[in-house]
Amino acid sequence: MLSTDFTKSEFLEASDKLLQMGVNNSKHPFHQFVIASLDNQVIQQRTVVLRKWVLKRRSIIFHTDIRSPKVKQLKDNPNCSILFYSKEDKVQLRFKCVAHVHFQDRLCNYLYSQTTTQQQQCYTYAIEPSHPILEKSKEQAYENNKISKQSAKTNFAACVCNFNELELLYLNFKSHIRIQYNWDKFSKLTAQYLVA
Repeated sequence: MLSTDFTKSEFLEASDKLLQMGVNNSKHPFHQFVIASLDNQVIQQRTVVLRKWVLKRRSIIFHTDIRSPKVKQLKDNPNCSILFYSKEDKVQLRFKCVAHVHFQDRLCNYLYSQTTTQQQQCYTYAIEPSHPILEKSKEQAYENNKISKQSAKTNFAACVCNFNELELLYLNFKSHIRIQYNWDKFSKLTAQYLVA
């Protein structure tokens, strides 16, 4: 549980624990997050699933379909913003990131080997994400023989988002606390309070 008595370091440690819980517990509010990317001059947002979090490497990892529009957007402009919010913990975490898409490389293959059969099913459909269909879902289109399946590994990709800035907002009826954490190119951390 977060507290207004926490120091900047304690808030960062608590955030680290909450994000680890998000990786391991599908019911945790941090299991899903919003990533915003730029599509030409238009901001696009979507919710994705947190698959790995490593504070020491300042990395947030999610899985995606290599054919997804967000992959092209992140390749064209790797700058992105990530937002986590937990109503239960009354905390918002906002990250400024640079995204790196991994496809059919060592890291991608390793992360694929860690997925469940159910997770792999998401990447087996021959039709790419965001493509118009007549049925309500790709699963229904498959059942109606409108689309086929292929190897999940053909479409599986992993996105590693490395951040140098984290902004924490803790909402409390006594006082809201906002902290900005910055890491320089030598990984030296500085932190400052901001007006909430």
